[in-house]
Amino acid sequence: MIDQNEYPRILVTGLGNPYLTSDAIGPRTLRDIRVTHYLDDSLKLENHYYDILSLTPGVMYQTGVETVEVIQAMVDQFQIDLVIVIDALCAKDYQKLGHVIQINNVGIHPGSGIGNHRQAIQEETLGCPVIAIGVPTVIYASSIVKDVFQLMKDYFGDAIDIKNRLKIGKEKNMKGLFHQVNNVIY
Repeated sequence: MIDQNEYPRILVTGLGNPYLTSDAIGPRTLRDIRVTHYLDDSLKLENHYYDILSLTPGVMYQTGVETVEVIQAMVDQFQIDLVIVIDALCAKDYQKLGHVIQINNVGIHPGSGIGNHRQAIQEETLGCPVIAIGVPTVIYASSIVKDVFQLMKDYFGDAIDIKNRLKIGKEKNMKGLFHQVNNVIY
């Protein structure tokens, strides 16, 4: 993805609000990224380090600036070869929460999972390849309700299926199904 560059300059970006637990996976991930851009080039070569920069651009209501514009400024200023974007996602299935990691090379539309559509962070907008990493950390309440109803239907399916219900008061349909011995119906 980086055109044969031996020591590419990589920008790792943690998207999201660091003060909101469900949206903080991007900024919190950057705490464990080894940033090497400030090191001397010979030290980077000696230790086989890539040239890594990191950025936590915040969210638009904190900065007043579109996230993609902040990233674009960094890409232009430092001639970035690759952008890695880490963000929280909105899941449609409760089983995916914290169990799935989505990785792609087509970019990401921040906020789109919760209806807050922002400009896309992708190769077409930045001018360099983008790897997007997303982890589902939130889910709509309606998705949880739908999943609960599906679980109930799967568990109690035969009991709630209209075809399997006993027809109370329709004795003629039930003749031959039960045996009566000593006033006990079996």
